[in-house]
Amino acid sequence: MSSIQAIYWDLHTISLKVPFTIACKTYTSVDVYVLSLGLSNGKTGYGTATFVERVTGENHDIVQHAIQTIADKLKGKTFDLPTNCQQLQSIQAISPATSALYELALHDLQGKIHNRPLIDVFGRKHPDLPTSITLGIQNISQTSQQLEQYMAIGFTIFKIKIGANLQADIHDLHQIRQVIGPKALLRVDANQGYNLAKLQTFYNATAHLNIEFIEQPLAKNHEKELSSFKSCALAADESLATFTDAKRIAQADSAYHILNIKLMKCGGLTAAFKIADLATQHRKHLMWGCNLESIAGIAAAYSAALACKATKYLDLDSHLLIQEDLFSSNLSIQNGVLQFTSNAPGLGLEPKF
Repeated sequence: MSSIQAIYWDLHTISLKVPFTIACKTYTSVDVYVLSLGLSNGKTGYGTATFVERVTGENHDIVQHAIQTIADKLKGKTFDLPTNCQQLQSIQAISPATSALYELALHDLQGKIHNRPLIDVFGRKHPDLPTSITLGIQNISQTSQQLEQYMAIGFTIFKIKIGANLQADIHDLHQIRQVIGPKALLRVDANQGYNLAKLQTFYNATAHLNIEFIEQPLAKNHEKELSSFKSCALAADESLATFTDAKRIAQADSAYHILNIKLMKCGGLTAAFKIADLATQHRKHLMWGCNLESIAGIAAAYSAALACKATKYLDLDSHLLIQEDLFSSNLSIQNGVLQFTSNAPGLGLEPKF
């Protein structure tokens, strides 16, 4: 049996191609933690992580302390995926990003030890699936220009950030539907920017635009206020971080029909699969989303998504928004469809650092 002999981590600040605005913040860069785990057999596994403080309560001090705590716990230990993942439980509630960071690297190693892509280790239940491409809040001319560019390379599913200005949202969505035409799929994400009255006003003014679903319209933990809203499908994002959150939201009387799993907020692949099983039991659909993050996290989330029966929606596009990724990958997008282009083992990553 191999043991974990080397643990290295670093923090990189990566610029975005263009500013990205949601209801509560504008991003121009993203801080990405990178981890490498080296085994005594010479194999190395890689992971990355980002966090959103307003969702998980993490900050850099918390994350860095958690990373070092787990490094001290794992170094010299025998590599055994279930055991090693169990050793992350002590910090998962404190720093889900740290737990996800280590789980990515551990699962990457698992695939490399078996010389198989991670999706083959998990077991595929879906063919390759399309992802939405997300557009931040900006003026309508910028949005229209970006939509044209994305349509030109084959994207057919568009997620639009809303929630900062109700009347602007309504106006822009009408323009956006004209640009993308009647057949393209259209989703919106309010990032907690509305109250119930604004949500109903938004829906009444845009119902004829055939919006597929509305993501996180109200502030998290306000599910009961949504009980009277039956107009269209709703997806839970900020309201769903932990497995405990998922159990609450998965109940039959929940207003949310769709559960958005993000590895960085739930703590990694182990927790994600638990949430996915819960979704199957309660007949909820899964959407797999992401923070602003490296292709490493996207490859892990896509591998998991293809392995889960309840998967219906993907929003795995953030690696397209960053200026220079830390890894090259065998994961590509063709006409909006994610696909692994080789059978490279593990997550299929090659570091650029």
